[in-house]
Amino acid sequence: MGNLYLIVTFPPTGGREITIFSLYTVINIIYNTSMNDRQKKHRDDIRLKILNSATKLFEEKGIEFVTMRKIAAEIKYTPTTIYLYYKNKEELLYEIANKKIDILTEELRRISNDNNKTFLVSLIRTYFNFFVKNKKYFYLYSDITTGRLRVDDLKRNSLVNAPLYSFGRVFDSIVMQGVKNEDYTDSLYLLWSFMNGIVEIELNPAMEEMVDIDKITNRFAEFIINSYIVI
Repeated sequence: MGNLYLIVTFPPTGGREITIFSLYTVINIIYNTSMNDRQKKHRDDIRLKILNSATKLFEEKGIEFVTMRKIAAEIKYTPTTIYLYYKNKEELLYEIANKKIDILTEELRRISNDNNKTFLVSLIRTYFNFFVKNKKYFYLYSDITTGRLRVDDLKRNSLVNAPLYSFGRVFDSIVMQGVKNEDYTDSLYLLWSFMNGIVEIELNPAMEEMVDIDKITNRFAEFIINSYIVI
């Protein structure tokens, strides 16, 4: 039997340009595309399985128990297989943190208020409560953002900046009201440092009774807002 061909005309309504494909070629293209999709899904599934296992170890036992060997044993793979998907423990820990920060970012995104001070205090309290509730994640987040855990600079910066986008909305509101129009990047990082500081205080048993978190949060919010008022 001779070769079968598929004839396709462009444009579809008819025209002079005619492309002739071998039917074998068409079937091969469809097959390879399907295979690539299945292989990608298989790789994605394994990567997610590794990440879920690492997250479980981290949440149950802490950062020191997250090792490639322990993860491999948990999901019945060889350590070599784990390294095919994550180049080291730090990359895995970054993914664990990033997944959790996505949840925090979404919580912050849903907050809004027409009063700038109330808006800012609500954001700070949400950030504070999230990390007090998720103590292990706060220390992991701190280890990555302060450089104690070595990850790519772009990834580290993305962890710092992701939750701050919502705080930027407060400053955008101030600028839109014509109060003060200037770059507020420094204020955002000052705010970020303050928030991490009060979480650290709350998580320290020796200090938690010494500081009124609500009081200093309100005062700091006033300080931030007032610093943008033109006198």
